[in-house]
Amino acid sequence: SPTCKNFPRKYGRHMAKQGRKTWTDELKCLLEIHETPFNFETHAINVSAVEEQMRLKDEMEWALEVNSRSKLAFYRKIKHSVGIEGYVTAKWLSKSQRSAITNARAGTLPLEVEKGRWRNVPLPQCICKQCDLGEVEDLDHFVLKCPFNNNERNLYLDGELNVVNCVSNSNCVKALAKFISSSLRKNRK
Repeated sequence: SPTCKNFPRKYGRHMAKQGRKTWTDELKCLLEIHETPFNFETHAINVSAVEEQMRLKDEMEWALEVNSRSKLAFYRKIKHSVGIEGYVTAKWLSKSQRSAITNARAGTLPLEVEKGRWRNVPLPQCICKQCDLGEVEDLDHFVLKCPFNNNERNLYLDGELNVVNCVSNSNCVKALAKFISSSLRKNRK
């Protein structure tokens, strides 16, 4: 059984002759890691089983990581499975709009809650500096409540907005991206 650590990046027979691992050694290790059946006598492998095992393991690791990080509270509300979201490759969003949505989903917008996390400021002290509501400036406050963003909210977002449901609606995603970009430009002046 090969040792499954520190695989070389290049493979070939010359590596095997030098006592280094080959791509077949890496494959065997991947199969072992993912606890996938492999018949080393006949070299028969069930590709579907390997793919399914790897997918399940990746999803479990992803879920553990997402659930272990407080920063990803909003992300947990909108992302329930591993995979690329439609807006990432959408032709109807500009690069800056995709970036705005991605930053909102990942918790990396320059909001007080994010700045406070980096500076070890307790959450209740991450108050919005753009308004007088005295609320923590998180994504919900920024998008739904902050009076400083009322003009942008009225311009781009129709009435009541449920940010969690918005991410699956292309029209809403585009409007939200425009709102975020415009509001951040204004907030940073």
